[in-house]
Amino acid sequence: MVFWLCPKGHDYEQRIDRRAAGYQCSICSRRRLVSGTNDVATEHPNLVKEWHPYLNYPKKPNEIFPGTEKYYWKCKAAGHKTHQSIPHRLKSKGCTECRPEERILAR
Repeated sequence: MVFWLCPKGHDYEQRIDRRAAGYQCSICSRRRLVSGTNDVATEHPNLVKEWHPYLNYPKKPNEIFPGTEKYYWKCKAAGHKTHQSIPHRLKSKGCTECRPEERILAR
């Protein structure tokens, strides 16, 4: 195993044959979570304003990748509770029960 430094300054450990085969930084490619770098709270701070305070327990936004797993959200505009994946929440710009102009990510 060899330590590498990616263009964004992340250091990661990887075998030479894997690196030669085109494998990239484990942080940039989201194979390794680093809180404060590639977690949901860091990448989408406006989104986590609607993170449900207890239905997602014990998970926290700074401990997960923005992947396809569904989480609970509490709408800041009207208090609606929804169960959506992060990509769906981003695409819909927030609460799907609210009118588009009221959605937190549309502002």
